[in-house]
Order: sequence, then structure tokens, then C-alpha cells
Amino acid sequence: MEVQCPFQITLQRVKFDGFTDYFFDKFDEYGCNLAMVDLESGRLWNYSELRICTENCAQRLQDIGVGQWTRCALICSVTAQAIIVYIACAMLDATVISVNPSLTSVGFHQLS
Repeated sequence: MEVQCPFQITLQRVKFDGFTDYFFDKFDEYGCNLAMVDLESGRLWNYSELRICTENCAQRLQDIGVGQWTRCALICSVTAQAIIVYIACAMLDATVISVNPSLTSVGFHQLS
């Protein structure tokens, strides 16, 4: 008698090498559809704009030396730009740490 675990999950092979490849494949799928709304500025972002901005951000980060295993501190409120920086850092295999913008300089130096 064969007993099987009811919690078995069949893993499917995916065609993507990493998170950003999967993410951008979905961006291409939805193209001009609304992706997000920045509540602070009221700006609307569609998927194709988000992809372009993310790729530009990744290039600029790479130009200043951000790469694999780099740690970046992101000091800002939750905005569309913060999401763009997160995805751009994921493209570069860098680590992003969010820092509260109301943190004092003493508190900031205690983070390390």
C-alpha cells in the first residue's frame, strides 16, 4: 500500500533565472495597464513606464558602483520611487534597507 502526503506540491519548472526576470515578464504581459498610483503626488504609473524607470534607476545605481552584495540604505517615505529603487536593486543583486526618514542622525549611526 502506498501512502502519499496530502500536502505534496508539484513544482513546475520556470523559464526565469531570477525574480526580476519573472517580474518583468509580467510587466510585458500587462503593458499599458495601470500598475500603481503614488498617493502623495497623484501620479499614475503603468507597467511599461514602471519598467523603463526601473531599468534607468538600475543603470544609474550601477554607474555609482552599486552591484552584487552592495548594501543600500533607502531613506524615504513609501512612494512609487521607493518601489522603483527596490526593484532596481533586485536587478543588481543588491540589498536594500529601508530607513525611517524621521530618524535622528544619532539613531542613523546606530544602525550599523
